[in-house]
Amino acid sequence: MAYTIRAVEYFYVNVHDELGAAYRVLSQLAKRGVNLLAFTAIPTGPTLAQFALFPEDPNKLVVEARSASLPLDGPHHAFLVQATTSSVPSRASTNASSRRPWTSTRRRA
Repeated sequence: MAYTIRAVEYFYVNVHDELGAAYRVLSQLAKRGVNLLAFTAIPTGPTLAQFALFPEDPNKLVVEARSASLPLDGPHHAFLVQATTSSVPSRASTNASSRRPWTSTRRRA
């Protein structure tokens, strides 16, 4: 398995931690054509959550978040590590045949 490592910018958005908050933020950005490479969400208090947005195009995120009244904190810098594989191994290609299936070793009389 190979890995791609690249430098990226990310931004924080602080929101009220309530049902549907992530959907509202992400759908607003999607409607405005903002593509994300990654997204995380963590609680930061009893009623707050912090979303980390890793945009494909940081400038577009800044412009579109401003028009959607989403207060951004950033940019911050990080490395994004992505696994790249040419194909997904099938179950048959694993070394399962070298393991004995689970069976009882006692013989019944």
